[in-house]
Amino acid sequence: MATYNWSNLKVQFDNSSGTLLDMSAYVTAFGGIKFAAPTQDVTPAGSSVAANAWVKNIFAGIFNGADIQIDGVYDDTASTGPDVIFNDLGCKATAGGTRTLTVTYGGSKTTTIETIITAYDRNIVKGQPTTYTVTLTPTGAPTEV
Repeated sequence: MATYNWSNLKVQFDNSSGTLLDMSAYVTAFGGIKFAAPTQDVTPAGSSVAANAWVKNIFAGIFNGADIQIDGVYDDTASTGPDVIFNDLGCKATAGGTRTLTVTYGGSKTTTIETIITAYDRNIVKGQPTTYTVTLTPTGAPTEV
């Protein structure tokens, strides 16, 4: 069984022209990619604790993904720095309004998903380097290889 760690993580994100760029050198924290199969509570009326009733759920019929947060050291290097790549709220500079995130966990295992940039912050704290935080909202089905 192969195991991987932080040194094996590769984070790629496309620029407004659709070219996938390796952003790993600018990433200091990655919140992970989380997918869910939401359910709906359909517990019938009259169910009671006395009868040892349990909540009854059914699959809601649609999958979703949680917001993805990436943090790193701020850099405004033209064309490659995170300020240029991630400072595009709503992906307005991109036709179709989405940008591609590809994460390689180690070896060849990857997850690729279209995202919308829903938040971008520059974090300035006295006595510390300026950092950034970007929030990506997944849209559509992921591709996992």
